[in-house]
Amino acid sequence: MIDRQASTEGELETGLLTEALAALGPGPWSVLDMGRAQPTTLGFFRHYRCRVGVADALEELAELGRSGTTDPTLLWYELRDLIPVDSERPWDLVLLWDVLDYLPGPLLEAVTLHLQPGLSAGARLHGFVATAATPVPALPPAYEVLTRERLRRRIVDDGQEGVPPQRHTPWHLQRYMPGVALERSRQRRDGRQEHLMRYA
Repeated sequence: MIDRQASTEGELETGLLTEALAALGPGPWSVLDMGRAQPTTLGFFRHYRCRVGVADALEELAELGRSGTTDPTLLWYELRDLIPVDSERPWDLVLLWDVLDYLPGPLLEAVTLHLQPGLSAGARLHGFVATAATPVPALPPAYEVLTRERLRRRIVDDGQEGVPPQRHTPWHLQRYMPGVALERSRQRRDGRQEHLMRYA
């Protein structure tokens, strides 16, 4: 059990998630949140004709990234239990949040390959990437969708030291995310990049 001692919250605007939602249209469509279930986020998506899935996989993926595991068979078993994939009910939008900061290249590739059978043609993937060498929190921050333009980001202080981010460049994302293309990227004032990606 993780001892969550304190947390800091902050709101941020998101132009690229707004674009992703606009591209999906009125629905019906489906969204996979890689983080924990957040009542605010679930309430937001009730305004759309959509199905919402919650993976609650961020902390486990971060731990898997720290383990240095690269064996494809072992990763397949780990990811099978973490991320829901159903080719008959594919995802149209995947909310990656900050998890890219915690995934070394081989694990990022394994996650992408695992997701592929469960993505619709043209599915969007949205996430953030730290570009500075400053450590990121040991636990991936939690996100809530407040409106089409605003998010709430909560960083948990569990007493652990921060970890170096992977600092994936657009080139790394293209290399380690087969079948996924960068649709739009934006450099943020906080030193992170916001990415909107598309599955071919």
